[in-house]
Amino acid sequence: MKNKESHLLEKTYDDVKFLLVSNIRMKIMLSLYDSPKKSADLREETFTSSSTVLHAITQLEKRNLVSRRGDLSFLSSKGSLVALKLINLIETFTILNRHDIFWKDHCLDGIPKHLKNRFHRLKNAYLIESILENVEKPFTTYLDMLSNANNIKAALPVCFPRHLDNIKLTLNRGGKVDLILTREIFETLIDHCGYMELKKYLKKGNLKIFLIARLDIAYVISEKFMSIGLFFENGEYDSTKLLMGQDNEILEWGNDLFAYHLQSAQKVNYKSLLKKNN
Repeated sequence: MKNKESHLLEKTYDDVKFLLVSNIRMKIMLSLYDSPKKSADLREETFTSSSTVLHAITQLEKRNLVSRRGDLSFLSSKGSLVALKLINLIETFTILNRHDIFWKDHCLDGIPKHLKNRFHRLKNAYLIESILENVEKPFTTYLDMLSNANNIKAALPVCFPRHLDNIKLTLNRGGKVDLILTREIFETLIDHCGYMELKKYLKKGNLKIFLIARLDIAYVISEKFMSIGLFFENGEYDSTKLLMGQDNEILEWGNDLFAYHLQSAQKVNYKSLLKKNN
């Protein structure tokens, strides 16, 4: 049985091929997405002849992607939507190519389909890698940014003592921390902080802990930055690379990812934590 995507491709293959096989048509669509243009302007932007530009515009017009008013060409409503998706596709390839070493041989199972469809939101992210002179560069860069955060949301399938220390500092200065943890990392947190201290934070309300059966991605979101760490396909966590970003699109994407994992997590109650200690 054919999947939904294959069935849709059969219906729209001619439309997809029409755009993707023509560099000129794509350039014109992208140019017109910014603003309506005259033929001379499009000729200069595409570095091609007037006849080639006019032929491409005529083809786009036949597909109801472009309209003309005299010598002025502009995107139709349909064309604007298609151009936006084309831009998103280009941005996605840009992200994957720019940080190929980050995505290659890594597991992406921790990212749901609806957020993979919005990968273009990560276009301004940058990669922090270990270097010979500083093998801890990703971790220390991350801790430095974390030390200035007042509101933290984190999904942690892995954790280190210095990481937990920074979370405690945030809590002690009155910040808010929401954690999605695996059972193993939760036990590590208890050992590091102690039952009574965790109970204090939970009762006060500035710490919330949620337990999840499995996490295939590590990430932290604050009011100012997001960091992402991935596992290799063999299940080993890659501590040598972090993808980081600070713009609103990345933070919104990260908050949506956190909300997605929160749906599968169970909140820890401080009263049950105290009973376990007794």
